[in-house]
Amino acid sequence: MAKAAGFSVNDQNIRDLKGSSPVLTLIREGFDQLLESNAFHVSTFQESVGYTGFGWMDAKVVPNESSEIGHSTKERKNLINANHMNMCRFRNAHDDGYIKTKGEIERHLERRSRRIEDVQGEFYSRCLNSFRVRQMSDRVLQIKNAHRETLKWLYEEDGPGLIQWLMSGSGIFWIQGKAGSGKSTAMKFLLENYQTLTLLNQSLEPGSWLLMGSFFTDRAERIQASWEGILHDMIYQLLEHCPVLMNIAYSAFLKRKQDNWDTDSLEKLLLTFFIGFHGELHVCFLIDALDEHDGQHNRMSEFLHELVSTSTESLQIKVVVASRPHNDLKDLFAGDRTLKMQEWTKTDIQMYVAGRLSRQPRW
Repeated sequence: MAKAAGFSVNDQNIRDLKGSSPVLTLIREGFDQLLESNAFHVSTFQESVGYTGFGWMDAKVVPNESSEIGHSTKERKNLINANHMNMCRFRNAHDDGYIKTKGEIERHLERRSRRIEDVQGEFYSRCLNSFRVRQMSDRVLQIKNAHRETLKWLYEEDGPGLIQWLMSGSGIFWIQGKAGSGKSTAMKFLLENYQTLTLLNQSLEPGSWLLMGSFFTDRAERIQASWEGILHDMIYQLLEHCPVLMNIAYSAFLKRKQDNWDTDSLEKLLLTFFIGFHGELHVCFLIDALDEHDGQHNRMSEFLHELVSTSTESLQIKVVVASRPHNDLKDLFAGDRTLKMQEWTKTDIQMYVAGRLSRQPRW
């Protein structure tokens, strides 16, 4: 029939194009295996009309079963309103065949784009998780919430100067205090109280500042008392809050010479975020219990001072630290704003005791 219709054909090709031919069956099985084992799809096109004009020879040159793979989920079959000779001869952009072919190409490109995004998302997720230390979030949950009437002095105009520092200050603010004076409670209070962000955003648009907290403790696993653990936590929180930094982190992730991040690499990356980022970013870190860190106070202080020194008008970093007033820490933070907890908590203690006693039936 194809010969009679005027096509130049080979008899063997005609036999191979029959739906039941061994060659076509082998090709179909090969495609089936590829589709099952790989994440790609296929589009097939069939002529929808026969080669008319020859009376009784009004049949398709290539039957549908010979021009499809037959896969149930990864194949899309399309009928083009033309015969075998004309199905790929598009007249213009409104031609039925052109529209369907263009649509399938765009669909495959969109799938490829989504696949690339999925793969990229998978690698970015691996990168993000390389900074995650699950134990680092345990400490803040163990700290008791402040009594409802306490710590309000932190936000008072005639208080220790914290609100002025939050609104327009820079650098590091050191909350120091004796053991049991409530430093960790105050840090948790600052982290969770909406007034902290309100004061930070005083001169900027609401939502401009990011606030995040990391808490040392020497009463749990070693990582929770290590500078390395705090750096992991700072970077992890920063990437969660500011995913635009992920490209910088991922580049460093690919260049790692070992599976685990070392302290040098973590410090370098955190500085690179702020030195290499071209945009607007405002971050306030709260770091509690520096005195419970497993040493290297000098290194930690030097890095934090270097970090805040990278601040510009559009890229600001502030750090609030809390610790007992050990001599080395007094020297390291001597030039920074500070408050001494025990000088401000007398009224808080009185209110706390009165509140507890008032709930006693015999009081």
